[in-house]
Amino acid sequence: MANKVREMRYNKKKKGVFYVKKMIILAFISSLVILQACNQKIKNYHIPKGAHKSEWLPALVHGNSISIKCQFSEGARYLLHNENQWDTNKLFGFSNSLWQNHHKNSARFGWRWNPTIAQVEIIGYTYFNKSRKIQVLDSLSIGERFEGRITHRKGKYQFEGKNFKWETPAPAAVSGWRWLLFPYFGGDEKAPHSMEIKLEYEVTDLRE
Repeated sequence: MANKVREMRYNKKKKGVFYVKKMIILAFISSLVILQACNQKIKNYHIPKGAHKSEWLPALVHGNSISIKCQFSEGARYLLHNENQWDTNKLFGFSNSLWQNHHKNSARFGWRWNPTIAQVEIIGYTYFNKSRKIQVLDSLSIGERFEGRITHRKGKYQFEGKNFKWETPAPAAVSGWRWLLFPYFGGDEKAPHSMEIKLEYEVTDLRE
């Protein structure tokens, strides 16, 4: 009888600990939603010299389609003098869902400076079940405005812009919360000098 009472107390304590942990996680996610969730924003993203990231705090959005408008400043010109010149820098996009790592399932626009044509190349960059696909979509001059959209539906990532349409396999489409993926330099290399990207985005929920 004593053993049974002790076991009941242990199970009750275990459930209590689990409940507290669950509430802490929910409170953390809620705080992120309150502080960071934003389905529309205009911002200058700054990548310091010798860094990869432009943004350190995560952000949640609700929807399955993201449209962006951006301009690259003179800082987008760079010469690495090695094969990393052709690596894809990440521009903007989102993960497949709240719970999945973006190296498993995600879709982003990427970019790189192509010195042979003296333009910024815009690139489609996706992961589907950890398999990566990269596709050059467009190119533009410094200061030229870029507009594009990524939509996740019908088992596809769909990239659209003025001069391109590209589809690639994706998981079954879901709506709901996703992580935004911000501008990031690299690849292997870190930013050779300070860079700024003026970008506007809007996230919407498009029906199947």
